[in-house]
Amino acid sequence: MINLWKRLLSGFCLVLLLFCSANASNTDFVIENGILMEYHGPGGAVVIPDGVTQLQDTFRYNDTITSVILPKGLTEISSAAFERCKNLSSVTLPEGLLEIGALAFMDCEKLESIDIPDSVQMIDRGAFARCSSLHSVRLPAAAQVDSSAFESTPWDSENTTVIREGMRDRDVIYQTVEPSAVTENQGDFILRDNVVTAYQGNGGSVAIPEGVTAIGEKAFYQNRQITSVQVPDSLQTIGASAFEGCTALVTVSPLPDGFRSIAERAFYGCTNLTNLDIPNGVSIAHDPVMGSCDVFTGTRFERTFGDLPLLDNAFPHARSYSGMFSDVKPGAWYYNNVVFVYETNLMEGKSASRFDPDGTITVSETMKLAATVRAIGTGSSAKLKSSQPWYRTYYDYLDRYTSVDLQSWQDPNRAVSRNEFAYLLYQAFPMYVWNEFDNTVPHFPDLYDPNTALPVDYLSEISVLCNAGICTGGSDGKFHPDRTITRAEAAAVVARMVDPSQRVEPAAA
Repeated sequence: MINLWKRLLSGFCLVLLLFCSANASNTDFVIENGILMEYHGPGGAVVIPDGVTQLQDTFRYNDTITSVILPKGLTEISSAAFERCKNLSSVTLPEGLLEIGALAFMDCEKLESIDIPDSVQMIDRGAFARCSSLHSVRLPAAAQVDSSAFESTPWDSENTTVIREGMRDRDVIYQTVEPSAVTENQGDFILRDNVVTAYQGNGGSVAIPEGVTAIGEKAFYQNRQITSVQVPDSLQTIGASAFEGCTALVTVSPLPDGFRSIAERAFYGCTNLTNLDIPNGVSIAHDPVMGSCDVFTGTRFERTFGDLPLLDNAFPHARSYSGMFSDVKPGAWYYNNVVFVYETNLMEGKSASRFDPDGTITVSETMKLAATVRAIGTGSSAKLKSSQPWYRTYYDYLDRYTSVDLQSWQDPNRAVSRNEFAYLLYQAFPMYVWNEFDNTVPHFPDLYDPNTALPVDYLSEISVLCNAGICTGGSDGKFHPDRTITRAEAAAVVARMVDPSQRVEPAAA
C-alpha cells in the first residue's frame, strides 16, 4: 500500500514538473492572432511554436539565438525579423512559406546555408544581404527575388549573372533549381504546395480551389478565355504576371482580408478588368528606384495603384431639400453646404426638422460619413449593410479599405475635433486623389505647439486638405485643431471635398 502511494506521489510530481516546464516554455513567446509579437527566451536553439503564421521583427538584433526552426503553417517572415542575429547559423524554413520580407536575415554573418521551400513566391530586398558566410542557397525557380536579396554574400558573387549594374539598382539572373515538390491535378488546375502553378480549363468563370494560398507566376499568363475569377478565403498572394494579358478578364472576386501581396505585372494588360476589390495594406510591387508600378498597367486601376477609382459624377442629387430644417436659414454661411450634403445623401438632420448646425459630430457619425463618402464615390455602397450596433458596418468598411487605426476610435459617442475630422475625411478618398496636392503646412500658427514646437496630430492630412481648398481656418487666422467641429463645418468640408467647384482658395503659406 505504501509503495502504491509512493508511485502515485511520484507520478503526480512528474506530471506537475512537466506542467511547470511546459508553462515556462510557453512564456518564451507572446503570440497574438497567429503573429509572434515577442520572444523572451534564453536563446540558443529556438523552436517557434505551431500556430504561428507570421513573424514580426521579433528577433531583430538578437545575439543569443544560434538556430531556429520555423513551424509548418508559417506563411510570412516579416521585414527585419532576424536582422543582425550575429550568432544565427541554422534556419529551417517550412513548406507552405510564401514570403520572406525585406532585410529578414540581413547581416546574419554566421548563416552558411539556406534551403528555400518551393512554396516561396517572394523574397524581398536585402533579405539575405551581407550574410558574409552564406555559400549555399537552394533557390526555387518560381520565386520572385529582388535583385538585392543576396547582395554582398559569397553565394551571390558565385551564382548570379549581372545583366545591368546601375547607381542604385541592378538586373540579375540567379542560379535556381526546379521545384522538387510533387504537383497534382485538381480539376482544371495544377497545384504544388497549395500554389496554383497552371490552369488548363476552357475559360469562362473560374473558381480557385479552397485551401490555395498563392496563384503562382504566370499561372494564367496570356489566357484570353477566362472572364471571371473566384478566389478562396485562403489566398494570400498573387505571383508575377499571374494574369498578365488576360484580356477577357472582367471580374476578380474581393480578395480576402488576410490577403498580403501582388507581384509585378500580375494584371498587366487586363484591358477589360472592371471589378477588383483589394483590402488596405496589401503589398503591391513597384520599382523602388523609379517609384513606378506595372502591376495594373493597361487597366482602369493603373492610375489608382489598385484602389477603387472614384466614379465620374459619383455624387448625384438623389433628393430635394424643401426647407424642412428650421434651424438652417437661407443666407447662413453654411446654407448651401447643408442643402448639398442632404440632397446627395451624405448627411441627415438630427431630426426631421432640425439639422443642428452648431452641434458637434461624434466619432461614430464621422466614421459613417467617411465610409459613406468612399462607398458612394467608388460605387461600393453594397458593402454597407445593417449591423448591430448601427455603426459597426462603417467601422468594418474603413478597416478593410483605409489605414485608419480603429483602436484609436473606440468611443463612438465622443465628439471629434477639427484635426480628427480632417484626418478621417482624408481617409475617405482613395490615396491617389491627393497626389496632386502637396502637404506644405498652411500659415496657421496654432498647427504647432508653442511650448514644444511639435506639430499637432494629423498635420499632414490637414495640410493637404487646406492646400486643396477643402479645409479652412477661422476669421482670426487660426485653424483651431483641438476645437470640436460643428455639424455646419462638417457639412462644408464634405461638400467641398466631393464637389471641387465649391472649394476655396487655399490659405497663403
